[in-house]
Amino acid sequence: MRTLEKYANLNLLWIFPVIVPLGTILLSFYLQEWYWGLMDDASILGAGHNFSERLSYIYAMLGGSGLFRPTFGLHSVIFYTLFEHTPVLMHVLKLVEAILALLLWGVAARRISGVAVTLPIFGAVALSFHYCYDSLFFISTHDVLGLLFMGAGLNLYLAALDRNGWANFVGHALVGMALIFVGFGAKEPMVACGVCFGLSFLLLGQMDIQVRSKALILVSTLLGVAVLYGLAIKLFVQSGYSSSYSFTNFPKMLGNLVAWLRKDVFNHSPWLVIILVFGPGSDKNWRHSAPIFAN
Repeated sequence: MRTLEKYANLNLLWIFPVIVPLGTILLSFYLQEWYWGLMDDASILGAGHNFSERLSYIYAMLGGSGLFRPTFGLHSVIFYTLFEHTPVLMHVLKLVEAILALLLWGVAARRISGVAVTLPIFGAVALSFHYCYDSLFFISTHDVLGLLFMGAGLNLYLAALDRNGWANFVGHALVGMALIFVGFGAKEPMVACGVCFGLSFLLLGQMDIQVRSKALILVSTLLGVAVLYGLAIKLFVQSGYSSSYSFTNFPKMLGNLVAWLRKDVFNHSPWLVIILVFGPGSDKNWRHSAPIFAN
């Protein structure tokens, strides 16, 4: 009985830092008057008076200034037109998209780890990054939209590994690849997530011989599509905004990695300590579901 009580209390402990910030943001929508929080795409609102006029404008701009973001463009045209006179609904939409993205990535983390509490832990840690709130208060940010589609694609790829029969595997993999490809269209740097996914599935295949052949197929398609997409951006779009993109600028990559370690990892090191002390590794009773690759 005490073990069950402990499990329930610790679950509530991890859910609390997820519910509070999301609930506070939602409450703020009710308490204050909200306006458009646009960055570099305010021109979409003034580009026309209906969906078709704005759609023509945004796709005429594809590739201009080194930008190629068809997914974000279509998303903006649809919802800027629907919520043109009620921008608060656009903010609510961004909140819903952020919650869905957190859920999808949290579910993926849980599927891999096999630990039930991984889902709220992931949400709590993700919400401790201030970048998350930038995307909520400036509705023209692209990252949440890309992460939403890529999180859905990642879950389908993980499901593909766990499916019996090649037909089910191929079906899940194709839909997952399509969603990841749509995610690329939210913002050019999202292609890096495709490369990371490919390397991650390579590692998963090495860890479990039972799914190795399927994992290698996913790796080849993920890396192939991601590299080809990146090359297409570099050859046909790269200019202005994306002029500094490079596959081989290793000193800059190393500098970005060091900056990430110093800023994000160091600032969030208390989370690592808390997870080690109170999280899945501290008690065998935390394990509440089987890993995705279990027999």
